[in-house]
Amino acid sequence: MTSRRAAWLRIASSIPLLLLALLGKAKLQIDVENLAMKSRGTAEERVAEDLAAQFDPAPRIFLLATAIAPALLEAIDDQAVDAWIQALRDSPATRSVDRLPTPEVSQVCLAVVPVLDELGRYAASCDSIVALARAEQPASHRLAIGGVPVVEVAIARALSEERAWILPWIVLGLAAVLFGVYRHPSLVLAGLLSPLLGTLLLEGIQGWWGWGVDPVSALLGPTVLTVGVASSVHLIERTRRLLREGHAPAAATRRAARALRMPMALTVLTTAAGFLGLGASPIPAVVRFGWLACVGILIVVSATLFYLPPLLRILPLGRSVHAPAAAAGRNLPPHNPRSAAAWATALCVVLFLAGALEMQGTRVDSDPLQVLPTTHPVRQDAARFTQHLGGSETFSLLLPAQEDARHAAALGLLASVSSMDGVVGPSAPPQRAASGAQLLSFLLAPATSAERIRLFDHAEELARAAGWPQAHATGLSVRMTRDSQALIAAQRRGVLATAAALFLVMAIGFRSLWLGFLGLIPNLLPLVVLQGALAWLDQPLTVASSMIGVVMLGLVVDDTIHLLHAFREARGSGPERTDAALQLVRRPIVITTSVLCVGFAATALGSLEATREFGLLAVATLVLALLADLYVLPLLLAGGRAPAPHLQASESLC
Repeated sequence: MTSRRAAWLRIASSIPLLLLALLGKAKLQIDVENLAMKSRGTAEERVAEDLAAQFDPAPRIFLLATAIAPALLEAIDDQAVDAWIQALRDSPATRSVDRLPTPEVSQVCLAVVPVLDELGRYAASCDSIVALARAEQPASHRLAIGGVPVVEVAIARALSEERAWILPWIVLGLAAVLFGVYRHPSLVLAGLLSPLLGTLLLEGIQGWWGWGVDPVSALLGPTVLTVGVASSVHLIERTRRLLREGHAPAAATRRAARALRMPMALTVLTTAAGFLGLGASPIPAVVRFGWLACVGILIVVSATLFYLPPLLRILPLGRSVHAPAAAAGRNLPPHNPRSAAAWATALCVVLFLAGALEMQGTRVDSDPLQVLPTTHPVRQDAARFTQHLGGSETFSLLLPAQEDARHAAALGLLASVSSMDGVVGPSAPPQRAASGAQLLSFLLAPATSAERIRLFDHAEELARAAGWPQAHATGLSVRMTRDSQALIAAQRRGVLATAAALFLVMAIGFRSLWLGFLGLIPNLLPLVVLQGALAWLDQPLTVASSMIGVVMLGLVVDDTIHLLHAFREARGSGPERTDAALQLVRRPIVITTSVLCVGFAATALGSLEATREFGLLAVATLVLALLADLYVLPLLLAGGRAPAPHLQASESLC
């Protein structure tokens, strides 16, 4: 069997996988209610279950109709309002409609409870209620629609629309980078095909498993695709180097794939360690992201090693000679490498300590409305609710049953909480369950997550002081706010666990504790400096920015591994080995970082704030890590205790 025929057969084996991936992708659905974003195994989940067992936990949609010209209201307008309310009550998507008190007689505020399906989902009912409310609204009134269900559905819809176009834009950006580097369409095609196949396979797996797309997993496609293209670049660069040395195409591709197995295996392990660090999160969506990202990275790297070599055998590669190699000694550190290493170490320590100290002042804000663009109708309606009623979100106090009825104490607590800063007032009459438990509900004013946390804690303190030691704040607003705090705390623990795992992988892989320790410096330093800078600029952490540490720690370490692997193989003293390693891997790691930056920068074109924020922070982290790899790490390697060469210099990897 000829080499070209074997290459075509190997490529053809991807067709069944592609069909399975497309079938699974067709099953992929949006998690409209963001069920995967709600914590599991936490106190908030237990309180929510207790609430559901005793009261009606159904979310409420709020409708606010404000008269356009209050002075011209007539009896006919009252009839139109009554007909509108009756139409909502008659809808099969509605379980109940309650009219709430308003500060002005020209306003009508309704609390609508949607019908839930057997899985507790309400998106379809929410869509029907919103459409009916707008279609039947009185012509004399302006309508605003709010409530947590409306916000969650709006975010899911925006996410679905964004996913439809953002990945194609990323592909175009990556293609532009590859064409700018190689100036040949066949190499652009070779660099993209395996990552695209791996990304489709991952989406197919997600669809077959029945895991919906949520605001976190929406980042999977860009992440896996860009990592796959970066892996392809390393293999393409190694193959072109061997072709330039005179090897035949078949031999060059086989030798390149064989030579890169070790560093790519280490990059898969370190990247997996980074993503598995997300397993410390109480949010199922974040844990799923970690597992799916691990699977995705394994798939794209395996696809690169299996499918890219035969592609390179059958595609024209264009010019195989790129810019001439740097002259010997061009990359050598200063004449006194130990002194330079000492200064570099001191600078790293100062930057690390400064960033760590600033991180102590980090604040958190996870307002879901901030995810949507300012021009989105839901955000504009929320502003109208705030203008006329003071807010559109609610929370409740769950008061366990007591031996005595405690009616007076409950009413006193209702008044005390209603007078707190950040609380507009009661949002519904007090409720009593058959068990004797009571539920007090309140309307929230707009506030940051930190302010909400303090408010909920203080409300619980008031309830416990009033005689309910087991009282808890509950509701979707409470759960989302406290879940975000728990998520960020878990991510900090995840960063420490990931750093420890990376150290072990590199120390074992390179058989050197010293190289394992040095490998952490250019990767931890950018994260600490960036997080410290955010705190210094008083920029709050969100769910997206809190994930940067764990996710990027697993990605930026790849370039470090290739540099350390080349250094481990090179011969000579510290400075000469460092120079040889830089000449070998500098071009590939600059290209791969450029690829990753373009891939993540494309997410800045999205309309969702979380997507844009994640992409921009990822680019900043990648650039800082590249600078640390090219300038800080070589100084430390040149001035440190260099382990003995592991392989012949002629077998060096790129």
